[in-house]
Amino acid sequence: MRTSSALLVATAVAFLWQSTGSAASSDEAVLQLFEKRCSECHKNDEKPDLHGGASLRALRDNPKFITPGNADTSGLFARVSLPEGEKKRMPKSKGAPGNEDYRPPLTPTEKDALKAWIEGPQQGAIVSRKFITDEAINSIIAADLAKSQSSRWAPGVRYLTLTNLYNMTDAKGAPRFSENELALYRSALNKLLNSLSSRELITQAVPIDEAKTILRFELGDYGWSAALWERLISFYPYAILSGKDAERDASALAKTRIPRVRADWFTFALAQPPLYYEALGLPGNGLNEDAAAALEKRLGVDVLGNLRGSRAIRSGFEKSGVSEGNRMIERHEISNGGAYWKSYDFDPNRKQEASGDLFSAPLGPAA
Repeated sequence: MRTSSALLVATAVAFLWQSTGSAASSDEAVLQLFEKRCSECHKNDEKPDLHGGASLRALRDNPKFITPGNADTSGLFARVSLPEGEKKRMPKSKGAPGNEDYRPPLTPTEKDALKAWIEGPQQGAIVSRKFITDEAINSIIAADLAKSQSSRWAPGVRYLTLTNLYNMTDAKGAPRFSENELALYRSALNKLLNSLSSRELITQAVPIDEAKTILRFELGDYGWSAALWERLISFYPYAILSGKDAERDASALAKTRIPRVRADWFTFALAQPPLYYEALGLPGNGLNEDAAAALEKRLGVDVLGNLRGSRAIRSGFEKSGVSEGNRMIERHEISNGGAYWKSYDFDPNRKQEASGDLFSAPLGPAA
């Protein structure tokens, strides 16, 4: 999530079909179809995004590709329905069956799955959700902390909320984000937490409410200190405190002024400097080569020695999906059984120089 609004007591939303089952199962079927047949091209550069993690809501909202309720006037369905041999047919294909660049057309079953999703339940078939208030969030958190106040981890417990996304509606009052999308945001949040962890174990944040919009985690599970949390909330722009009992109780039990923040903002803030480097404990906030050298010394990694001794593994990418230019990644084993990864990102604005082109400098920096 690159912006806080895009990324995580109440009734769960129910997607109802009149005759063919649930919309949730239709969503899953079309995501599997996209991953299997479309992601090779549409996971990186090609638009629209068509892969297993794509936002179906964003796709459905784009009239260029989808006319909700009508597959025959949907651009995407028209492209996959073109006869074999047509230049604009999707999946894109060159040559004849057996050639490397040949891609077979969608099968009738696959087309039916896409059509069923496009013509699936419209806004009127979606049951509204019960709005979750700030007061309800505070009460749930205070009750959860009260149950654990005698536990060793209670003072280190913090909470991340997806409630703002759960509550959001479109112009017709229907939920803006589906249950599948909320589940994807929970997964993204857990990925970030563990990507910034200094612990060996993978630890999941735990939903504590019926709608799974309030997630509990413990700072120590990721090697974080209470000071890091205080630093985090000093940046928090949504800290509007009510002063009500549940809010004060939660703050007292957690021993912090603000025990919970929005999960989408948390992901946005922790995924970039300076908090990214502070969460990882990188010296110098990771802004210079000295920081990399200090980290390598702390981990006991001799990068140049490993390269000279052929003890490192490298892989290069013309299109990385992360960097705007070419990228090379490098893996070094460390003594605890883990690995240290280093990336070399080539400058796309210096394509005519070795520093801008993987193919001109496949071995990376001169050293």
